[in-house]
Amino acid sequence: MSEIITHQSERVTRFLSTIDRMMEALDGLSKSHAPRFGGEHYVTDAELTERLKISDRTTQEWRSSGKIDYIQFEKKGKILYRESDIQKFLEKHYLKSWQ
Repeated sequence: MSEIITHQSERVTRFLSTIDRMMEALDGLSKSHAPRFGGEHYVTDAELTERLKISDRTTQEWRSSGKIDYIQFEKKGKILYRESDIQKFLEKHYLKSWQ
């Protein structure tokens, strides 16, 4: 009834495979959440629209009306937002419960 478990056993192989997948996932998370420049995280326009579940047109309106700070490379280049600027924007538009 006792089973000898070796490094070639199916259970050990599955366990090690699971550990490898977890390590890869953690490595990806640590890279994507590392501060980029000066300790600040930056978010692309696509990431912001995905996180807030809004359209590109909404972020365009916010930028055009000066409601949110952003960085743009070249005239029609990539757009980035500082996470701290997004946080300020959200806090400014936060409505407290009145009850």
